[in-house]
Amino acid sequence: MFWQLTVVSVTAVIALGTIFINKKTSKQKATLDVILNDYQDAQFVEADNHISPYIRGTAVDDNNARIDLYEIYQNKGGQWEKERGHLLTVINRHEFYACAINSGVLDEDLFKRLHCTNFIKLWNAVSPLVMKIREEERKDTIFRELEILVALWKANPLKASDL
Repeated sequence: MFWQLTVVSVTAVIALGTIFINKKTSKQKATLDVILNDYQDAQFVEADNHISPYIRGTAVDDNNARIDLYEIYQNKGGQWEKERGHLLTVINRHEFYACAINSGVLDEDLFKRLHCTNFIKLWNAVSPLVMKIREEERKDTIFRELEILVALWKANPLKASDL
């Protein structure tokens, strides 16, 4: 009887370990699939490439003045229609990632290793815009998942030992 109980217990521990390992591996594979699919998403790649100078703050108007992201978002006169679409595509995609990471659907460690700096730079650039949008819309949940994730990553930055 003792041996049977021991065998059943050991088998249960092995089964639980296998389930845990398979779950982690599946989450990592799903994360890689999402990232690789983004590199093949022509619409997202175009949006990211087009809006990058505005995010970096290197895009200037005819008077050599930096173009403000809020000006693009407002799109007064319709002159920023394309840029506004690209801006919202990029921010919304990152919000989607943040939501999936924060809820445990995607592997945070792997995503952080690949995109930590990109997320922080994006949030640093768009946070003034997001605060204005929240104020106008009177919704403090707009792009909140992205803000939460970046705050966590800033508080616990990526280190060489994480790689």
